[in-house]
Amino acid sequence: MGCGWVADRTDVILKFNLVGVEERKAVEWLVLVGAEAVGFAFKKVLADLAVGALEDYVKGFFTDSIKDLVGLAQKDKKSLKVACGKALKEFLALVQQELEDADLNESQLKRYEKPLKKFIWDESVKAALEKPFQMALSDSTEKNASFTPEIFAQRWGELRLEPLPSSLDWGRVAKRYQKKVEHMVRASEELRPILDSRNLEKMRQIMEQSAPIAPDWDLRHYQAGLLDAYDKLDLEGLDSSRSYDPLRLWDMFVPQTVRERGNGAMSGSVLELLNGRENYRYAVILGSPGSGKSTLARYKALQWARQEDAQYLTSQELPLLIELRNYIENRPKEKNLDFLEYLQNGTGVKGGNLDRRELHSSLSASPSLVIFDGLDEVLDDGDRENVAIDIVNFSNRYPQARVLITSRLSGYEQQSQKLRAAEFREFDLQDLDSEQIKDFIRRWHDLAFENKADGWEKRDRLQRSIDNSPAFRELAGNPLLLTMMAILNSNQELPDDRITLYQESSKVLLQLWDAKKHLPADSKVSDNLEYQDKQEILRQVAYRMQLDARKVGNNLAIERSALQGTMTEAMKNLGIHDSRSVALRLRQQLETRSFILCFLGGDNYGFVHRSFQEFFCAWYLVERYERKQNLTLAELKRDIFGRHWQDTAWHEVLSLVACWIDQRFSREILEDLLAVDGKDYGFANLFLAVKCLQDMRRIGQLQSAIAPLEQQLNSVAGGQAPVTPTVRDRAVESLAFLAQLRTP
Repeated sequence: MGCGWVADRTDVILKFNLVGVEERKAVEWLVLVGAEAVGFAFKKVLADLAVGALEDYVKGFFTDSIKDLVGLAQKDKKSLKVACGKALKEFLALVQQELEDADLNESQLKRYEKPLKKFIWDESVKAALEKPFQMALSDSTEKNASFTPEIFAQRWGELRLEPLPSSLDWGRVAKRYQKKVEHMVRASEELRPILDSRNLEKMRQIMEQSAPIAPDWDLRHYQAGLLDAYDKLDLEGLDSSRSYDPLRLWDMFVPQTVRERGNGAMSGSVLELLNGRENYRYAVILGSPGSGKSTLARYKALQWARQEDAQYLTSQELPLLIELRNYIENRPKEKNLDFLEYLQNGTGVKGGNLDRRELHSSLSASPSLVIFDGLDEVLDDGDRENVAIDIVNFSNRYPQARVLITSRLSGYEQQSQKLRAAEFREFDLQDLDSEQIKDFIRRWHDLAFENKADGWEKRDRLQRSIDNSPAFRELAGNPLLLTMMAILNSNQELPDDRITLYQESSKVLLQLWDAKKHLPADSKVSDNLEYQDKQEILRQVAYRMQLDARKVGNNLAIERSALQGTMTEAMKNLGIHDSRSVALRLRQQLETRSFILCFLGGDNYGFVHRSFQEFFCAWYLVERYERKQNLTLAELKRDIFGRHWQDTAWHEVLSLVACWIDQRFSREILEDLLAVDGKDYGFANLFLAVKCLQDMRRIGQLQSAIAPLEQQLNSVAGGQAPVTPTVRDRAVESLAFLAQLRTP
């Protein structure tokens, strides 16, 4: 009946939404293989192949005839690609004819695009599609008996693809396909000599003699390699002053919860996702820097590697962990290195290299979990897109394998559409909750200290700090920051104020993060800026954000142009030559590498944690007041506290400033707050004063402010002032806190 599609090149481009080089590649390919014909419904299946992994497909298609395309001349490779494409076109056209004979219309045919794309990547299907080529070149009189079309029906069912009309006859499709291929081989002057068995045998002998020795397939050896690579926690980048040998990832791993994107429902423990072989075949784990994405990928590899039962190793999912940053660094510029070649020959493959052919067989027939860790760490946009396409093609080629991707949201969004289309489900990794934090702290201090009494004392000290400070509690939800807090607590008492913690954390993140992530230094940045310079720049960025007060989600945001301008101006003030260029490189470095800044979507940037933005903003004001002395106490009281005390979005910043400066001046600020009339603003002045006292390490000279503050809060709590129940309850809670501060 035909689909009535317009079969010109413009139609092809519009249908496939391709651009630039990919447009031309897809169009040329469709013309070469005859897929531009009017009425051919499955053009997109072939076009996606053309811009994806055509050479890999051809290798797999002619797998029994040609083991490698390297030894072939360019014209021979092109002939094979065309032959493969023509065969696929004929096969898809025959399937289409069967569907049309079952009275399916154009929109119903479209439902079979994705299933057919997955179907033709199946190794068993590819082997069956190649069989007529072998038979056409064979002298065997029993060649018809060797082509069994039952594999098509069997694999369609096993892959759980879209149900087919009962009238579809795979036997008829196979018989007609075989005739088409035989005619193609007879008509081709180029194809027959390439596939001639004698020439191929000679070529194979030459290649085998020159080929490097392939790795073996020793799962015990691979198991030991994974244990060696991942069992120990990688803490050198955070603290080089002591050894943390007793700490093992397996013992320290605290499973977080995940929330699936799109439905808003909690999906439960991340272990349900990692171990849910049937329900979660293709998944993407998204999280902020330091949220534990790579840790859980390594944990899953260790879950297999720690088993002592040899039978377990072959019966359970084989974990293959590909760190994408290392994969990209190992890929030669002149050659596309596929994932199996990387696992066989790549440098720095954790666990050890595995024989490609054995790996192919295992992926095709046995359960496996392939983890692509750190899509966001492929820094080049073009490389990242190609890797995403390669992952999709890989999942199509090995439908038996489960595939897991980890990434920051920044660096993932541009690839999300193609991965969703390939049926990848997306999950957000959640912060640690209170019980998970407590569990981590218990494990850390039980294992990290030989002196158990010392460990328990420091455990209780850290837990108290987190319990008593909402700000500490927020930071502790991130596994990286919780680890940094545990390290700082091991060496010294965690400060009751957050200032030292923030300062130490920012120093580590700005100075040591690249080293921890094994990322190459950007000389343009490192030659011009020390971590103290980066802190100065971030102080100015944070203050600009606070003044603009644009919100995206839970973060304050700054537009790209404003961020770039603020950084450039800060660098000029630091005397940096070529400040605009260095500012651009620093923005990219902070966004893609550090824990500090992140891309929020649209044209917006923010701090990964709002707490860091508030800290750097407060630090900016204190620097101006104390060190640079271009902000007087009178201006600080009038223009900063006097102008912003009504706005609760400023309270964290103002409280940090009050805690930071000398208490003599903090007392004056509190006295000014108590002097203003706050009834039209929900008595925000009183609650800001209470917050300042709550955040102080020591009250000292501020004792004199407690009595007048209590008097005003009693008026609010006792009903003398018209307030909402919420404000009254808050006043009661504040009075309970102040009662603990009064000097006996």
